[in-house]
Amino acid sequence: MSDKILTGLEADYESMVEKILRYCFSRSVEPELFARARDEVRKVDPDIVRADFRACNVFDCCSRLSEVKIPTLIICGDNNVMTPLALSQQLQTSISGARLHVIPGGSHMLMLERPAEFNTIIRDRLLELGS
Repeated sequence: MSDKILTGLEADYESMVEKILRYCFSRSVEPELFARARDEVRKVDPDIVRADFRACNVFDCCSRLSEVKIPTLIICGDNNVMTPLALSQQLQTSISGARLHVIPGGSHMLMLERPAEFNTIIRDRLLELGS
């Protein structure tokens, strides 16, 4: 994560939250959906948001990914700016048997912008595991 995000959350919280949300959603996001997401973030205490980003910045369990022994589904948009596709590909390589599903044109907020497609991917994987 860029130190600019952490610094920005301290220096100009509202402006940085707006930028973060812009990074999370695709450029074609419906304005109403973006506004709802922004409103939800604004309900959260800024100290909690800052702590969340600091925790994400220091969390690293990459050296332990080979220990994962359960079915793993990774879903990523190929336009994900916050967590780029290369990181999802690295997860897939590091977790034995992991499946990666890439949604063309998808952003970081796939579950909000493309809920039907996102849910179908999960449903199909669960049905496959159940059979």
